[in-house]
Amino acid sequence: MKRSRFPYILGTSLLVLTIGASFLGFFAYTNLNQIIGTLEDEAKPRVNLLLLNNISMELQKVEYAMERYVYTNEERHMIEFRESIASSVQILDTLKKQNNEPIILNSLDSLQDLILNKGTILSQVADLDYESMEETFANLKLQLNDIQTKTILEDTLLRKKRGFLQNLFGKKEEVISSDTIDIYGSDEYQNIINSQLDSIASRSQRQAYTQKLKEFTLQQDHQDIQARITALLATMEKWEIDRIRSQATNAQGIARHTNKYVTMFSVAVPLLLLITFTVLIIYIMRTKKHQEALDSSRKNALKLAKEKEQFLANMSHEIRTPMNAISGFAKILLKGNLNEEQYDYIRIIDKSTKHLTHILNDVLDFSKLQSGKIKLESKPFNPTELLEDTLRLVEDKAEEKNLRLEFETQDLPEIVVGDPYRLRQILLNLVYNGIKFTEKGGVYVSARKEKSSKGGVRLAFEVMDTGIGIPLNRQKHIFNEFEQVNREDKRKGTGLGLSITKKLVSIHRGKIKVDSEEGRGTTFKVELPYRLSDQAPAEDISNSEEPVLQKMHILIADDEEFNRKLLMAIFKEHDISYDIAVDGAEAYELMSTTDYDVILMDFRMPKMTGPQVAEKIRSELNKNHTTPIIGLTATVSDHDMKMAKESGISEVLRKPFDTDELLNIIKNSYTLDEQASNTPSPQPFDLKSLKNMGDDEFVKDMVETFISSTKENLRELDKCYNQKDWQQTAEVLHKIIAPARHLKAESLVKILKSHELEARDGKAISSLEYEKIKSSIQALVDSLQLHLHQKNQ
Repeated sequence: MKRSRFPYILGTSLLVLTIGASFLGFFAYTNLNQIIGTLEDEAKPRVNLLLLNNISMELQKVEYAMERYVYTNEERHMIEFRESIASSVQILDTLKKQNNEPIILNSLDSLQDLILNKGTILSQVADLDYESMEETFANLKLQLNDIQTKTILEDTLLRKKRGFLQNLFGKKEEVISSDTIDIYGSDEYQNIINSQLDSIASRSQRQAYTQKLKEFTLQQDHQDIQARITALLATMEKWEIDRIRSQATNAQGIARHTNKYVTMFSVAVPLLLLITFTVLIIYIMRTKKHQEALDSSRKNALKLAKEKEQFLANMSHEIRTPMNAISGFAKILLKGNLNEEQYDYIRIIDKSTKHLTHILNDVLDFSKLQSGKIKLESKPFNPTELLEDTLRLVEDKAEEKNLRLEFETQDLPEIVVGDPYRLRQILLNLVYNGIKFTEKGGVYVSARKEKSSKGGVRLAFEVMDTGIGIPLNRQKHIFNEFEQVNREDKRKGTGLGLSITKKLVSIHRGKIKVDSEEGRGTTFKVELPYRLSDQAPAEDISNSEEPVLQKMHILIADDEEFNRKLLMAIFKEHDISYDIAVDGAEAYELMSTTDYDVILMDFRMPKMTGPQVAEKIRSELNKNHTTPIIGLTATVSDHDMKMAKESGISEVLRKPFDTDELLNIIKNSYTLDEQASNTPSPQPFDLKSLKNMGDDEFVKDMVETFISSTKENLRELDKCYNQKDWQQTAEVLHKIIAPARHLKAESLVKILKSHELEARDGKAISSLEYEKIKSSIQALVDSLQLHLHQKNQ
């Protein structure tokens, strides 16, 4: 219990610590932001103090510039005065932008008004009338100039009054010298000057008094404004200093809190990392254990699946082998002279074996479907004939219950390509199911072409019965494993039939659905896709003219005595001669010395298995090199079918088998082999293309070159194959393919090319396939040698 709660406690603690660390980090981050904001705010007051000091300096520059202007009356000082006033106003605007407190803004507005008033007063000082005396003396100078000009004009007029004759004949007049100083000496002009001087003196006294009065007034106003400016600047500087101190105190407090949070965060984070690391280590260790447990479980599951498969195969073999004997001997006895009671007993035995076989087949098929080992065949068949044959198999069942068994077809194609065995299994399961749960009425089967497309068709099959029906709440479960329509009756099968049918339909990529009404019957609808084909299905020659079985000589190879006795009884009944082998080694010895028409050989035998014997026989050029071999097995698994194909077994017959089934497969194998042996094989080459390139000598030379090079390549091929050097094997095959193409040996080229590609991919070539390759090459060489021999004759 503690172990199960530990991860939750640890996880909760980790979550709490994570949340706590997050809060501490958040508070630390917030306080750091406050400190940064405080530092930024502290920078502003210092800037404000600096700007206020700049205003004081600019005001000093204003007074200095005005003072210099008054004494020198130079315009540059007036320009400096105006620039300082403008600079002060600009600094005030900067302070207004950097501050938003109303009291500071109001103070700055007042300071700006005072500075402007100061400038106005100083400007008025500069405009005082210090030049009034100069104007008086300038007027006096003008009057004196008028007097001088008047004297000069009078003298000029006297000289012009002389007559023309006097100027022409008279003697020259004496030049009279005169001076303007004499003019100033006159009383009239002296009085004018005195009057002007008196006026100047009087006016100077009045003007001096007025100027002193203005200067005093302006000085008082300027001092008052300067005092107010100084007081206001001092007040503002004190505010800024107090604010700096307050912000510094606040920053210290925030710093103390921040330091506390940072300390707590510094402690929490390592603790959190330590716990996280601990949790991670624990998680990794537990994950590793879980992974190991999963790997172990997977290996155990795979091992269990293999053991289950092997167990089913073994049990199938162990059950089917005696069942084969029971069923076979029961059928033989049923053909004998029995009284009525004995006939009934044997018939019950026969039915029981059929029922047991059906159940066993369901279990094995279900196991294969679960493991995904069932693969669909692809061969042409006639769906109408298949349906008729299928219903013949269940006629006895329907007759036993007095049920009608009818079928109809509509627009079915003549030939389709697919898996006829699995279609028959689907239909048998559905028809059996209908017969099983129907007591009155019958079972009706219909088949039609649902839809077709280019090269394909969908066939629809319906199996309808008049049985007990399926309740609505049970219809969606009937395709589950081990489910039955009537749960109360457990004696009617394993509950696997419909589940197997559903899986088989899914493998076909088809559809199946059920339509049922309780007490009225059930209809199953199946749709399956097939390919259309013009190829006729393989002819079933079991019902054709029967070969003379009495002339056949068959080898029976089986280690089970009752299987041998059953086959012996069947063959005696049909006057077929036979030999007996009890193990694989004895069977091989008999095959090496005796010529047989058909060989019946069990898959599992001591000393040598059936596939091992077949592979060895096929690889040797002995009497039974091409004899049909029928493999007998209780389990037709994919592995068995693969071994049969690779070893050269012609047909596989599953136990228990019916006598007719056995005889049919024997007749089919024997007849096909006889037809193959009687059919002349076409020439494996064509020399037309070589003849078009040259004369007969050229053709002969090319054929002889191919024969000699191919023999050398065969020796090299043996060497590479024995060393399992597949890449080099592919190279040798490629050397043979090129000249074989010139000889138009298409069948050989096809065989060699497929094995060349496999060898290049690193795939091993089985001994049986290798022998086929060698025999095919040798057959071409022999044919070419025969051709040359015939040409030379």
